[in-house]
Amino acid sequence: MLKRSGFTLAEVLMVVGVVGILSIMAVTSYTHYRKASLIDIAAENVISQLHELRDGVKFGEDVSEGSHCKGLMFTGLVGGQIQKFNLPYEGKKSWADGGWTSSGCGGEMQFFEFDMDDLVSVRGLYEGGREIAECGVMFAPPDGNLVTMGCDGASELEVLLQYGEAEKHARLIKIDLITGVANVDKNIK
Repeated sequence: MLKRSGFTLAEVLMVVGVVGILSIMAVTSYTHYRKASLIDIAAENVISQLHELRDGVKFGEDVSEGSHCKGLMFTGLVGGQIQKFNLPYEGKKSWADGGWTSSGCGGEMQFFEFDMDDLVSVRGLYEGGREIAECGVMFAPPDGNLVTMGCDGASELEVLLQYGEAEKHARLIKIDLITGVANVDKNIK
């Protein structure tokens, strides 16, 4: 009698099925991880750009260009976006309320592309708990003081970034409109 060695068809199909299920689980987990990482990077990039713009205004960049007020403009309605902008600074100082204040951000606003993944977008812009259409956060020379545009005097701006259409891949950036401090809230409810 011949002794056969090897696997039966049923055993081979069982192993292929288990490997297939494990592969599907791995790809799903990796996709979730990738989307979460990309939205984290995008949120941290916004905060980093705010700091870079503030520091560039405060400590100077290229003096040959002259001083500029610099900031980010957030648009929160359908297809919301973020844009960098510059405004010429005329360097006006005035005495008010017992102290010197700087003013002089004016002229034509120049917009620049804000580099962000194509699938990341602004899905909401909130000020004091209510949704708004747009808000600009600008830093003015010589001290890098924060100035807002279109924010109606609220103390905090919330920018909701979302990756694709899935709400679970979203981050809320909270910007203190008095101090300019920004942080990311990953636990969105």
